[in-house]
Amino acid sequence: MGQDAGRYPQFYQLAAEFTDAIAKAKPDNAWTAADRDAAVTGITVPHHLLASDLIAKGFWYAAGHDYDRIVVLLPDHFKGAHTAIATTRRGFETVLGPVDVDGEAVDALVDGGQHIAPSDLFEREHGIRALLPFIRHFFPNVPVVPVAIAPGAKKRDWDALVERLKPLLTPKTLIVQSTDFSHFLPMAKAVQRDQEVLNTLSSGSAEEVATLLPVEHMDAIGAQYVQMKLQKDVFGAELIVVANANSQSYTTVEIDETTSYMVQVFLRGADAAPVLDTIDGQQVFYFAGDTLLGRNLTYLLADRTVAAAVSENILDITRYRPIVLNLEGVILDEVPESMRYSTMTMPSGIAVNWLHRLGVVAVSLANNHTSDMGPTAFAEMRAQLEELEIAVLAQGEIVDLGPFRAAGLTDFRNAGPAAGNLITADLLDGLFDPSKAPPLIAFVHWGAEGETEAGAREEDLSQELRIRGFSAIIGVHSHRASAKIETLAGGQTQRVYSLGNFIFDQTAETASGVLLEVRFFDQGTFFSRLIPIPNYYDAMREIPRTRID
Repeated sequence: MGQDAGRYPQFYQLAAEFTDAIAKAKPDNAWTAADRDAAVTGITVPHHLLASDLIAKGFWYAAGHDYDRIVVLLPDHFKGAHTAIATTRRGFETVLGPVDVDGEAVDALVDGGQHIAPSDLFEREHGIRALLPFIRHFFPNVPVVPVAIAPGAKKRDWDALVERLKPLLTPKTLIVQSTDFSHFLPMAKAVQRDQEVLNTLSSGSAEEVATLLPVEHMDAIGAQYVQMKLQKDVFGAELIVVANANSQSYTTVEIDETTSYMVQVFLRGADAAPVLDTIDGQQVFYFAGDTLLGRNLTYLLADRTVAAAVSENILDITRYRPIVLNLEGVILDEVPESMRYSTMTMPSGIAVNWLHRLGVVAVSLANNHTSDMGPTAFAEMRAQLEELEIAVLAQGEIVDLGPFRAAGLTDFRNAGPAAGNLITADLLDGLFDPSKAPPLIAFVHWGAEGETEAGAREEDLSQELRIRGFSAIIGVHSHRASAKIETLAGGQTQRVYSLGNFIFDQTAETASGVLLEVRFFDQGTFFSRLIPIPNYYDAMREIPRTRID
């Protein structure tokens, strides 16, 4: 049968396989991205109908948008094409109705050579056939551009495809990536591979994605690479992984060879934090940098107008989810009037109020200022925080925060016979416990002030932490925020060298800050992204203070 013949025949026979999944995955509040300022420019979903709930969830995020074309990126599972990239001019019959192909776009995509050519592999290719009924339901009149990437295609082929697709993308194009992740692995190994993928996706680097392993990491590395390149180059969109699960979670029978699934959403044009409001099966935490709730901030933080404006800005991002931060200084019931500027103290009433106002569940006291008033004041502050049910991360101690464990570490303090290089091999060895399930996160006070990238000492410490099983390394102290999430050893560990400042009395001339949003999935994996924040000290000083008559 030739490429210009009629539609491919129906592949699946039971409409309920799709309609039931769509109905069950519908958000309780009927949320769609169309209700927000953000535009969904791409999604990544599985192609195993075992995970039909996740497929439907991905499409619900795109529902309600007005698209003129849907590009479907998928693997050529059965090596049905004779070229690196295959497409088709034929439409499809599905159990929920027909889906047509955008013939003009396909004609523009085909290069007339040996690189991109039409193929009939799509007739039996579940990488697209499992998704077409969902496309028909959510976007009944939108044509598709099927693009299958051969397992033997090279990075040069992926790059050539990116350039061929760019002219076909408009602001109303949706890119649907059909991908399953770790294959044929027992659950524990699959979780490890999934985390390596998630760390790589958190970095935002398509080049790092290109180094992942076929099958063990995913079945469509080329599709992931092309998706990320197009989303960055054409749409400037942000990637968020909103689900990660494994076929083991769908049965009580132990499986030796599992398959993993992820749902990714790409958004353009607005703060994407609200996209998580309707997601289940995960817990979201925020990590914040250097925080001082006193000194030059004392009266600003106590002003109700200032407090309302700043806390509203922060809570618009965190949506009242828990925060873990680096608390720089000593909480005191009474702060002495005469105090050296370098001695950091915070009045108890203001500090406690703000910690609760923002939903802080844990603070790191492993830094160079929490002992500014001596060991007694430190012990009293720690006891006060724990009495308020705020967990304390102290030097070389691990705290269980539910979906993860966190260790507090500082590499130096302000004074004493051993003021620097405090993180030693012996200290780290004491934290290593192979019987505990990951993830384990290091909240590390290190580096030089003003720096945004790791130096030689921090690189060495990062490797020491990685080989002892730390899943993530989150740095503080420098007062300037790093611009990206880095991966170590092929994605084994992720690192943010510095979160910069959260609330601190330094202006934007010398300081900057980000929040690290980390969403933890039920299977023990997590995905992270950085969210830039304003300089709250500058913002507070610009807000008209409360007038007291």
